[in-house]
Amino acid sequence: MIERRLGGAWVLWGFILLAWVGGCAEPARKPGNLLLISIDTLVPGRMSTYGGSRKTTPFIDALSKRSVRFDNAFSTAPWTLPAHASMLTGLYPHSLSADPRERRFYDLAPKLAERFAAAKFATGAVTGGGYVSEWFGVSAGFESFEEIKKAEGAKPPLAAFSAWLKKNHEERFFFFFHTFIAHEPL
Repeated sequence: MIERRLGGAWVLWGFILLAWVGGCAEPARKPGNLLLISIDTLVPGRMSTYGGSRKTTPFIDALSKRSVRFDNAFSTAPWTLPAHASMLTGLYPHSLSADPRERRFYDLAPKLAERFAAAKFATGAVTGGGYVSEWFGVSAGFESFEEIKKAEGAKPPLAAFSAWLKKNHEERFFFFFHTFIAHEPL
């Protein structure tokens, strides 16, 4: 019951996985790739990689075994827009805007994607829209940005990521994947 209330209260991502895909690099190698996964309302304790009793996330489990996995993540806000703005800019929500519902909330600071692009990384994103959408300015800095809203016949989000990865797998990359899929039952 507490877990359910906690997941609903933190209406944003209950889980952030920052993974250096491919594991630790040798000192002479270039920095690895960065995959940032944000799943709205997902409680880490429900994931097998974080000790959940059921095998609910086998692909994330496999990825985390060969990546850097963070055991603690704290949100700067209890809802999606300001929390993601902080995550993608490195700034607290109150320093970005007095009104977090402002349309161009993300335009007010340098973005993580812009910094990766400047460092010669390929940048891409697939999001579920909503507060993590082009409308709010999230797409700034991404060479490829795709919003996938739940609609009949819509391309599955993982298919969009797979297509992007197929084109960019030989380059160093930063990819941001966001979904509301765990939010739907709520």
